[in-house]
Amino acid sequence: MDVHPNPGPIQECLTLFHLNIRSLRHKISHLEDLASDYDILCITESHLDENILDDDISIDGFCLTRRDRNAHGGGIVVYISDKIHSKRLQHIENNNIEMICTNIEVCKESFLLLTVYRPPNSSSEFWNMFESCLDSAIDINPRIVIVGDLNVDLLAVQNHRLIDIVNHYQLNNVISLPTRIGPTRASLLDPIFLRECSNDMVDVLPIDSNISDHSATLVDILIKEKISKSYKRKIFCYKDGDFALLNSLISEINWAGTLDENSDIDVACEIFNEKITTLSRRCIPTKIITFRNNDKPWFNSELRREIRIRNRMWKKAKKSGSPFQIDKYKHQRNKVNNMKKHAREVFFLEINGIIDNLPPSDPNGFWKLVNLLTKNSGTSSSIPPLLNPDNNQVESSDQEKADILNNYFSSISNINDANVDVPDLESKTNSTLSEINITTEDFVIS
Repeated sequence: MDVHPNPGPIQECLTLFHLNIRSLRHKISHLEDLASDYDILCITESHLDENILDDDISIDGFCLTRRDRNAHGGGIVVYISDKIHSKRLQHIENNNIEMICTNIEVCKESFLLLTVYRPPNSSSEFWNMFESCLDSAIDINPRIVIVGDLNVDLLAVQNHRLIDIVNHYQLNNVISLPTRIGPTRASLLDPIFLRECSNDMVDVLPIDSNISDHSATLVDILIKEKISKSYKRKIFCYKDGDFALLNSLISEINWAGTLDENSDIDVACEIFNEKITTLSRRCIPTKIITFRNNDKPWFNSELRREIRIRNRMWKKAKKSGSPFQIDKYKHQRNKVNNMKKHAREVFFLEINGIIDNLPPSDPNGFWKLVNLLTKNSGTSSSIPPLLNPDNNQVESSDQEKADILNNYFSSISNINDANVDVPDLESKTNSTLSEINITTEDFVIS
């Protein structure tokens, strides 16, 4: 029984992640390990075709959009948290370049996200088409974020068409470190360009060489309002309850006198619920728990503690700019990523053992296991942002979404029957029941 829900912890930014993954199909588990830290994941070189279904590459808690080339190269997949209202704008995209354009709207703010992959052998015509897409995007929304692999080394070039585009459209590249390190050179191929968007954290994340030869790029886009990521709830600890005392207190109440005083059934119901809840709080202890719907089932308190340490180290590094603090943060970041991978492996090893030893006569154990494995499934996810039909605004808060749903279901339940005549239906029988007499004895159970 839930006692009191409330919004809980919040954040003030959207975290974007980009990685050239060199074939997504067999690396989805690695991406799942990272997904809980980010709101939007942009993947280039997905190497997918129509034979790979969306279900094969889905991530719990995210909606995906894809643009495939073939199984041997190219392709883009964009994962967006289901807490964020998004819409793909295909009319901005060009059929001859690999791009996905998405309108991101959260907390009454919006920007356009362009995820782009440019093959290294592209002709100069690519930049003409890219510039045309930018013109169309800016006409819709001047706030632009561009991520992807453009295969132009921004650490080496000075006179390049991309530099001209960056200057002309007032784009700001927030990535300054190499994103691909080879045997003889380090290159910045995966920039993140911002236009009229403010950012907080920026980072380049090393990736296992078995996953990609590129590093991932990250940026936090600042927003004015806040998004609920988790929430706290007070619950009853039934195992520690004094039910003998509860039954005794309930039996002492003069229910007939209490309820008979109120002819209104709604008032009587409210009084009944209030008395039961008050007595329950007196006899059954409660505790506050935190619901983290985005957490994977293998997340534990130790891992969450290390994540908090990582976040604190990032704030110190950002504030001081000290190379020592930056190195400490990077060491902790890599530690957290390794812990996530290890926790996932241990979780599934333990699950295999539990399944092997689970007795057939233990349905409670079976369903406990099922609930654990299906954590973050589509049936347990939170309600996404909703479009308010009254003002055409996207609403994100729990109160606003509840009001929209309540108004909708109330409206379809109300039928305007003014000045409507009752239909004259033909009687199906000549028999009638003209008088009904009911006595108290008719309801007494012998």
